[in-house]
Amino acid sequence: MCPACETINELNAKFCQECGYKFFKEGSEKPKESALQIVQEKKEEKGGEKKAKEEVKGKKKSFFSQAQIESIRKSEEEFRRRQISTFIYILKKIEIKKKKKQKSLKHLR
Repeated sequence: MCPACETINELNAKFCQECGYKFFKEGSEKPKESALQIVQEKKEEKGGEKKAKEEVKGKKKSFFSQAQIESIRKSEEEFRRRQISTFIYILKKIEIKKKKKQKSLKHLR
């Protein structure tokens, strides 16, 4: 978590993805503050692990707006409908081929 803007970043990130804060000092390979340390401090300040986790969780930012999420959801639903339609079409074609094959076999007997 970035101490400057409180954005959740990857554990080994060198810079904050939101504000560009440097997590590492020049020439150092250890972070200034780890996300775990920040959560621990929040827990001590607020008096409870649950509150600290909720606070950190609330700081996560969505990469998509609500409208974009809804649009993606609709696209996924349409894709699923098309998959099902295609699957049904293929099953019908297979069934038709089976019936034709059975008819041709009956004629040969």
